[in-house]
Amino acid sequence: MSRINDGAGPSTGGHGNNRPPPKTRTGRKYSYTKLCDVKVRTTVNLYAAVKFFKPPFPSRGTDYCMVVRLVDPSLDDLNEGLKCLFFAKEESLLPQIYSIGDIVRIHRLKVDNYRGAPQGNKGPGFSCLVFDGRQGAPTQPRSDSQNFTFEPEDEEKVLELRQWVTLTPELNVMTSDCPTLADVEEGQYYDLSCQIVSMARVDETCVLFQVWDGTIPAVPFRKAEFHGLSLDQKDDLVQKVKGHLVDVFIFDNHVSTALKFKPGDFVRIQNLHVAKYKPPDNEAGQSDELVEFVVHKGTSFGRGLTALSSDHPNFKDMESVMKQVIERSTAADLPTSEQHETDTAAHGPVKRATTGESLDQNSEGMLVDDTDGNVQQGNSMDQEQDSNVQERDNTVQQGDSTAQGSNVTHERDSNVQKGSSNLNEKNSIVPEEGSLVSSSNSTDRRCLQETGTVITGHHHITVTPIHAVLTHYTPFKFRLKAQLVDYSPRDVREFCLLFCYACNYCIEIPSSLKQKDCQKEGRQHSHSSFPCLWCKKTQSRNTECAVVPTMQYIYVVKFILDDGTGSLEAHMWKEHAEVFFKDLPPCNLYQRQEDRQVLSDYMHQLCPGAASQTAAPWMECCIMSYTVKDSGPALYQIFDTSLALEAA
Repeated sequence: MSRINDGAGPSTGGHGNNRPPPKTRTGRKYSYTKLCDVKVRTTVNLYAAVKFFKPPFPSRGTDYCMVVRLVDPSLDDLNEGLKCLFFAKEESLLPQIYSIGDIVRIHRLKVDNYRGAPQGNKGPGFSCLVFDGRQGAPTQPRSDSQNFTFEPEDEEKVLELRQWVTLTPELNVMTSDCPTLADVEEGQYYDLSCQIVSMARVDETCVLFQVWDGTIPAVPFRKAEFHGLSLDQKDDLVQKVKGHLVDVFIFDNHVSTALKFKPGDFVRIQNLHVAKYKPPDNEAGQSDELVEFVVHKGTSFGRGLTALSSDHPNFKDMESVMKQVIERSTAADLPTSEQHETDTAAHGPVKRATTGESLDQNSEGMLVDDTDGNVQQGNSMDQEQDSNVQERDNTVQQGDSTAQGSNVTHERDSNVQKGSSNLNEKNSIVPEEGSLVSSSNSTDRRCLQETGTVITGHHHITVTPIHAVLTHYTPFKFRLKAQLVDYSPRDVREFCLLFCYACNYCIEIPSSLKQKDCQKEGRQHSHSSFPCLWCKKTQSRNTECAVVPTMQYIYVVKFILDDGTGSLEAHMWKEHAEVFFKDLPPCNLYQRQEDRQVLSDYMHQLCPGAASQTAAPWMECCIMSYTVKDSGPALYQIFDTSLALEAA
């Protein structure tokens, strides 16, 4: 028999008890009663699984109370079970139950008669061990006492019950829904796992939590007014996740429990209501479409707050999503010089190449790798080889998928939330690749709609929410509706680069051309007089003399799109960018002031910024996902999309 370390209390929430580690001891043997054989006015020992529980809550007296319903394989009907009511002076002295499906071993349970039915209560010497009910989890118990026995036969009973729990859908937490904020719908109740980032005491009957779980609701929601409130927050986290924060209003008997938490704690909110927000009569300008997140008074249906343990079934998945959001946010906050390598990804599938010959004696270019730069399976955005994409199951499973998009440097205006509730449809269908055949780029075939952009075809394709796009396999194509929350480069003069179609070499516009009169470069906007240095270098090694091609201007822009379910970075370049900008040819924007002003007007309308009183328009666009390498991250590119705006 081995010594057992205390598993009581969550290690992440700071609400576990501070008792010394429990000690196992040998001694007397115990016999255990099946639930079908439990009689009133007896004291029994039993093993059982948790069918339902109410987290600890203050009773009408000075104690804390907990309600649990237990079941085991001996019962013909799992709706029967044994209801237990436990009281304790401290919350930490109650059974450490975290989830339906947890397994309990109870010694000295007193069974009384309450309203004609048996009810379990603490008897003299009461003891309870709680085990994770998931297959493969450690058999380390969470204990409400310092000393207990745990023999090999006890472990066998735990493993036997786990097998039964796994085969019982009502108890198996691995097959039950684990909703995230991205899954919520108006009028429903959820058990939500999340982290507290900020909190404030509103008044005697209400506490406000700002929480996140790495995803973003698809429904527009109420945001609290913090004027006059003392906000306690986790400063190192709040800036990184501000686009993911949701306000939760906690009322009445849950206030005292809420005040025990602190920013940074992980919490499980049971029976969280996504209620339709009803603004006061004197509160103007509120949308009827808003919802609010509320923990109502009472403890019905297990309503309450508990610390979320690191061994909770939801914790690891949520933590993984959170880490990705924070990593993207941290990368976005790096100084420009540190972002340089990352930003070059916006130019498409490129790799750096030192030419050995400088434009301004110190510059480098980028060499597009045609061999593996195209989308895998020959499905390059530039070549439109849709037929080469293998057909697969096109149903996007959204049940537990989460938004893993980048956290942008500018906080999304609250108006981004409005009108996005229709983007979180269950089992959205992403049509077959063959249906997305490239359409004509002529402007006379574009149908202007009430959006900032329109697609030039594929109108029959169902809109897919971004959080489903981010979890879908690559390569694939989607139709999105989202808003532009940021773009790069921020200086529109840098929207155009020089590109050699002979060798796929790409460079920024050199200083010499920034200062020259671009009219000397030729009549066509997109042509320059600048020779390709890569071709020149390569040909200098050959004995045969050849003409060095000149480079042409192309658009290279990166957008950050957000639809309320997540955000992603989408690249746009070459002919797809020309279509997007309404066939405005790429050129030397340092010299062509008129073209530069047109692009500036477009971008100001598409992305007015957080300081603007005007909300960003919704964009309808076609997106392709692809990878540069087989094991590389998914990248996204805009195609067959055109502006529906007019320059000022």
